[in-house]
This record gives sequence, C-alpha cells and structure tokens, in this order.
Amino acid sequence: MSIFLADIANIEQTSLCLRYVHNGLIQEKFIKFIHVQDRSGAGLANVLLREVTDLVRTELLTEHAKALNLKQQDLQNKINDQTAPDEHIALKKLKTKLANVCITRWVERHTSVDTFYSLYPAIIETLEELIHINEKEVSAKANIFTNSLLTSDFLCTLPALNKLLTFTVNIPRTLQSNKIDLLECLDAIEDVIQVLQMIRNDPDQEYQYVFEEATDLAKYTGTTIKMPRVVSKQQNRNNIPAVNEYEYYKSNLFIPLLDHFLMSLKTRFSVHVKHAATISCIIPKFIHEKVFNDLIPAVELYKSLLPGSLAEIRAEFLQWKNKWINLCNENKATTNSLNNNTSLKRKLITIPDTAIESFNECNEAFFPNIKALLKIFSSLPVIYGSALQAGFLSGAKRTRDILLLDVNPLSISYEIPSGEKRTIIPFLESEISIPRNNHILGKFDLTNIQCAKQGVSTIGITLFINVNGILTITADERGTTGYNNIKIVSYTPSLSQDKIICMIKRFEKFTSQDKTIKECVNAKNQLKSYIYLLKTLLNSKEKFCEKVSDGNKR
Repeated sequence: MSIFLADIANIEQTSLCLRYVHNGLIQEKFIKFIHVQDRSGAGLANVLLREVTDLVRTELLTEHAKALNLKQQDLQNKINDQTAPDEHIALKKLKTKLANVCITRWVERHTSVDTFYSLYPAIIETLEELIHINEKEVSAKANIFTNSLLTSDFLCTLPALNKLLTFTVNIPRTLQSNKIDLLECLDAIEDVIQVLQMIRNDPDQEYQYVFEEATDLAKYTGTTIKMPRVVSKQQNRNNIPAVNEYEYYKSNLFIPLLDHFLMSLKTRFSVHVKHAATISCIIPKFIHEKVFNDLIPAVELYKSLLPGSLAEIRAEFLQWKNKWINLCNENKATTNSLNNNTSLKRKLITIPDTAIESFNECNEAFFPNIKALLKIFSSLPVIYGSALQAGFLSGAKRTRDILLLDVNPLSISYEIPSGEKRTIIPFLESEISIPRNNHILGKFDLTNIQCAKQGVSTIGITLFINVNGILTITADERGTTGYNNIKIVSYTPSLSQDKIICMIKRFEKFTSQDKTIKECVNAKNQLKSYIYLLKTLLNSKEKFCEKVSDGNKR
C-alpha cells in the first residue's frame, strides 16, 4: 500500500505499509516514509521494490510471495478504493466545521450528511446571527456561507444527496464489521445497485419527494427554487432544456447524481472483487450453505498460488466442509444433552467465523490448498488506514494522491498542438519528457476548436483507470463543448515486457540530453510569450504609459 504525502518542508514522499499473517495473527504495519524523486509508474515501482528488498532478504521470500516479481517491475497490490466523489463545495466546507469526520470511515460520512440535513434550520439561524456581530471577518464568512446555503442548487442537492445515501448507509457499516459473510454483503450491494437502476429508469417517483423536501427548505429560509437562466450556448454548467424548475433539477442534478452513484458502486465492487470475495466460502461459519462452484472464481483467480490441481482442491473443500458440518452437529448434540441433563459437562467447540481464526484451525498437512486460500484471504489489503494515520501522526500537511499500482508500467502523456481549429490528440506511454518520442497508445480528433487568448488553455484532458486496468481518456473543448474520448483496454496492442525495460533503460541513459532539449523548448516558449506581451504593451497606449516612465518614453 502506498500513499503520497508532503512533509512540513513540502518534500514529496510516499509511505510503505505491509499487511501479512504472522503467528496466526493479521499484521498491518506502517514501515517508513520514502523520499520520492521520480513519480512515474516505473520509478515508483522501482523505489518500492528496492525498499522492500532492503527490508527482507530475497532468498527468504516464499514461493507464494509472487507480488514481488522483479521481472514485472510492479507490485501486484491493487487498491480498489478511489478518491471519494466530490460533493457540493459549500456542503464540503461546512461539514468539516460541524463535525470531525474520519475520512477513512464511510459510515461517519453518511452520518455527517444526515446530521447536516437535520440541523439545516438551526445552521441557517446561527449563521444569520453571526452576520450581525461586530467582528468583520466572522461576519463576512457567515454571510458567504449563508448565501451558498440559500442557493437553489444547494437546496436541491442536499435532500437528493441525503436520499441516495440512505440506500448505501448500511453497506459500509456491514463491511467494517469483523465477522461477515462477504458473499451475502456483495449480494446486498447488487440489490442496492438494482434498486438504484430502477430509480434511474423511472426517476419521477423518488425525485418528487426530493423536490418537495427542497421546496420546504426554501420556504423555511424565505427563498424560492429558481431555474438558472438558460441560453443557446453555455460553458460553465449543463444546458439540458427544461420547462420548469422541477424538470431542470431532475435532468441536471438528480439523474447525473444517480449515474455517479451507480458508476461508483459498480467500479468499487467489480467482478475482480467479487471473485476474490468467494474465498469466504471456506469460512467454517458459512461453509455449510456453500458448494464448490461458489469457490471456483477465487480458485481461478489465485490458481498460480495454489499447490494442488482443481480436483485436489475440490476434494479438500468437500473434506473441509464435512469436518465442520460434523463439528456443528456435535455442538447441537452437546447443547441438547446439556439442556436435558444439567450435571453433564461438555465443552462446546468454537466454530471459526473469521479468516484468521479459520487459518489457525486449518491443518496444512491435510488441507494445503485451503490453508493457502485462507492465508491469501487473511492478507488481502482491505484498507489503507495505516498509511493515512501515519501521515496524520507525522504532521504531514497534505495527504493527497492514493497510488494505483499494477495498471500501467509506464507514465502516460499527451501533446496538444496549438493554433489549429482541428487537431489530432495523441496519447503516449513512456518516461521520456518529450511526448513525440514516446510510444503511441491511441489518438482521436477534436474538431471545431474556438480561438483563445495566448496562454489560455481551452482543452481539458481527463484520464481515468478503473480497477480492471481499462484506461479511459477524455478531451473536451470548453468553448464549444466539443467532446471525444478513447478507451484503452488490456488487449490493445502495446509494448512487451522486454520493450518496456528497454524504454526505461533508454530513458535513464538519455535523461540529461532530454532535459537539455526540454529546457530549450521552455526557453523558446518563454521568449515567445515575452515578445507577445511586449507587442501587446506597445499596441496599447494606456498600458504603455503605465509601464514606461516619462524619461524612457523619449
């Protein structure tokens, strides 16, 4: 697990945490902070591999520790949690003032939104009182917050967000408990996704209640829900046609929020996660209801780490299941005998209900494959709290980017030609600082680009990599809402491992030369900007008089 931090001196560093099984116990330890100079994918992988190799001798690693494969130049440690979706800016600011919310706990996040929604009238009254106090700074801030809370956008966002969170509030609460049936939880998540999809297909029934709540909030504050002015071309907000406020906020707010919820749930709980979670079938507490077919996805996913064949794993599963069914029956018989004869003393057998308890009860001599699966299940990186807490306790001022490793071994770059109304935008991968010398992943056209002032960027680039390794690249031109995108999946023709290593070596060999070329290009661009600025100054008499003294004018 790795997270970027910056210390008080603003020096970039990353934290190193290990999660493992030792003496029958799950250990998750913060190891150290590592100074980072190269933030590229290959550079970070090399740094982490070097640090891990220094901590543990390579010859002591077991054959199961394939996550540290030096040939692949990466770590097989995927962090499925991505940055949380941004909420309305005013809500985001105010909720941190109302409650100290733990950023690693989703239950507290849900609670904070619900609390804010419940206390909304009291918050408005408090802010209105603060506006009239004598302290100028406090009064100004209170006025800004009040104006933000009374906008129609906010009044419609708050009940909509609170409504959707009620569908997901029980999911993190259940997942944060220690003793759960993961397959049952994933089924519940699938039910939530289906319900949200039903609402998405017919949003009027649910949105009617949301809009009524927003209207009630507006009446309490003495405001009204108003639809923003809509023109033929808009750059800064959605421009979906609507005949009234109800239709406008349904199309521009509620439906996009629903889409975001659905996409987030499907991304976080992808097929890969579901396959890994099927290992929970072998937990003794839940195994009596499971069959071997329930375990097959996990076996296929981790077959390279298992010592036996599929037939051997099936035989072990049946024996393991029969063992715990018999022990459960013995417990029932013991309980009945204790109820019938209080003088009879027998000890009940504890049935393991967690991965680590099951791991400790499993005899590797009889169940080597079950033991290996339980070890994998116990050491899966389910949280990243240790790294975050280490950053907080060390006094780090910024806890920023959560690194997703093993997605792309090389850095991704792009190049946008200037001065053209139609341009081909190429996307490349390599460590070379000059884009045109890198390997092309893909490209697409962006047309009808409007002219803009020099130095003003009007093209926005978005890169998104999901947990399945699919890269989606989007480019949009803000002036004309021109839009295009491309998806790069794992089977897209790309570089072999040998070519990747060769490109990394070439980057290391010609780093100084590329740096010199880049400095020349930057100097040329700075000179062009200076000439353009000087030309603009000379063409404007007023600006020229302001910048030049009377003596120099002559």
